[in-house]
Amino acid sequence: MPSRRQQRVNARLIQEVSTIIRNLKDESLGFVTVTRSEVSPDMRNAKIFISVYGDEEKQLATLSKLDQATGFIRRELGKVMQMKVTPEIIFRRERYVAEADEMEKLIAEARSTDPNPGERIEEEEDSSDSEYDDGDYEEDEYDDEYDDEEDEDRY
Repeated sequence: MPSRRQQRVNARLIQEVSTIIRNLKDESLGFVTVTRSEVSPDMRNAKIFISVYGDEEKQLATLSKLDQATGFIRRELGKVMQMKVTPEIIFRRERYVAEADEMEKLIAEARSTDPNPGERIEEEEDSSDSEYDDGDYEEDEYDDEYDDEEDEDRY
């Protein structure tokens, strides 16, 4: 578990790297979201996880451009973050976002192929198939007056 300082630096890295990427004047960058960061305990290395809107090719191209701009981004971070050493940055793609997009596509596909959307199929329960029902049980009738008298005796 990261220390309190690591958590604060991670939060600040996300904020500052997002701002720096937004201000980059490279038209080939896709829509980039910084999702999280993981700074090492010695604060010298940081993994910045990003999500890029678009297909696999667009994501890889954006990641490549960010890798090329790592020096510039690190230098800009050094100007705004008051740290003894500005961490080395490594960009990584966030897999969870891509997996969530794939899941949404599968759900949409399943809904489009469903002939009766919103209709549930319910199985009929046969009471004779119950594991507790042996067929010989008959419900006893109780005398309510008897139960009331018994309760009164207890108190």
